[in-house]
Amino acid sequence: MPSQTISTALNGTEALGYFTANSPNALASYPNDFDIIGGKDADLFDRTEALPGRTGLRATAALMSQVTPILAHLLIPQSRPYSLIVVARDQFGNRSKPTAVTFTLEFGPPEAPAITTSNSQTPTPTTSLQRIANAIAAYLDPSRGDSYFSAYRRASRVPSQCGATDDDQSFLTGYGAAFDRFRKRISASNIEAFYSGVCAAWKQTLEQEEAARQQAESARDNAIAQNMEASAAFEVEKAGTNVIKYATLTVVGVALSAFLILSLFLAFLAMENHSKAIREAVQVLAERK
Repeated sequence: MPSQTISTALNGTEALGYFTANSPNALASYPNDFDIIGGKDADLFDRTEALPGRTGLRATAALMSQVTPILAHLLIPQSRPYSLIVVARDQFGNRSKPTAVTFTLEFGPPEAPAITTSNSQTPTPTTSLQRIANAIAAYLDPSRGDSYFSAYRRASRVPSQCGATDDDQSFLTGYGAAFDRFRKRISASNIEAFYSGVCAAWKQTLEQEEAARQQAESARDNAIAQNMEASAAFEVEKAGTNVIKYATLTVVGVALSAFLILSLFLAFLAMENHSKAIREAVQVLAERK
């Protein structure tokens, strides 16, 4: 079944993967070995010969129309499960029972070529941070002139500016998602306000996580104190279980709040009023809504 990472637009002819099955008799040859008879994603795939004599899948126009917009702005890999109902047939024409088949397609950003100038060389974007920095720089300077390289270096310094590491996936996921969401409202005049908003949101997330950790520790200490007063081992185990559940719910709540923080980036942009130019840029963006 499909397993490769898709990083370029689908052409509707290339096989995305192929079917296989165990059978007491040999499977029939393509196009008689497998049939797609239904499934919620049946309209997204057609059959094609993937290997000599073996049925595979190719994208229909419906799938291509879904994938192309995803790849256009993808900064970090994503995946999506698909489901089909398939029937297999052996060389004697015996058919299997209809079987639900689920598989996953992986989507990844395209690899950008190495960029060279007389003074510096930007490495091929292979890490999440490099892909985000490349996307921001290319957006600010599509011609990839001198300002592109300056923007690339500036975008690459944002994690350290915010107190995160260059490979902190929690930070990079929010960083990339924020740029994807607000790219149409970002320009060279307010990009620094955007970076400040990213840092402010990250700081708030860390503060909430620390508060949740301290709250969980306090609940644990209280539970331990109660356990010491309890005489039955069953009560000790039960109290410990309650602490674990409480800590888990707290962490889940913080994770959800981290995602909600992303919706505040516009507020951060508006709050960056240290100069008249920034205030005017934010006002223009608000009028374009």
